[in-house]
Amino acid sequence: MLSFLTWRRPAYGSWTAFLQARSRFQSDEPVAGTSTTSSSTGPGVLDRTDRTRLVGLPVTSATRTLIDLAAVADSGVLESAVEAALRRRLTSPFLLQSRLDALGARHRPGVGHLRRILHQRPVGGPSESELETMFVRILRDNRVPLPRRQHEIRSSGGRLIGRTDLAYPAHKLLIELDGWNVHRHQDTFEADLERQNALIRAGWKPLRFTWARLVGHSHQVVAELRELLAS
Repeated sequence: MLSFLTWRRPAYGSWTAFLQARSRFQSDEPVAGTSTTSSSTGPGVLDRTDRTRLVGLPVTSATRTLIDLAAVADSGVLESAVEAALRRRLTSPFLLQSRLDALGARHRPGVGHLRRILHQRPVGGPSESELETMFVRILRDNRVPLPRRQHEIRSSGGRLIGRTDLAYPAHKLLIELDGWNVHRHQDTFEADLERQNALIRAGWKPLRFTWARLVGHSHQVVAELRELLAS
């Protein structure tokens, strides 16, 4: 079994397997990063805060894995990894900030990179898909105001009408992102249409974009959204 004394930063790309594994298995260790105290035991040895176990093997916590990834990954890869970890509840913005504060004084590579990723996240919960993360990145790169994530829309009486992927509440504009399997079943399709009609009756304007549209025609998506936000 690998020893923590020889355990080093995970190789580039290992975050994917780690996050997927952590979403499938339960570890007998505390949730990654739950302690904000440090117990360094010497050069090259990980603090106790940064260690956990996965099916009996010592591994870096999700929080530490993201911090290490920040030193070698570009912004797109790092943002996707952060959102995936938050979505699976393997870490939290608070835990990431806490460990960054603890490690930042050591001038660790990637600390500033990860701080920027956390700072520029939209208001609301984590993205619910890679498609949503990509959409937000496209808006940010084109200097379009960012929407609110996972926004609940209620009637005047407080009844929940629906929750949308992304929304601009001041404009009553909602955005739904459709992956390949979104309308795979008839029941899902019918329920989605009923929900959309209810949102329209409540005065909201829906916009729907697919993965193909974002990948192949992102400039058109940006132009369309800018036009609606300016109206």
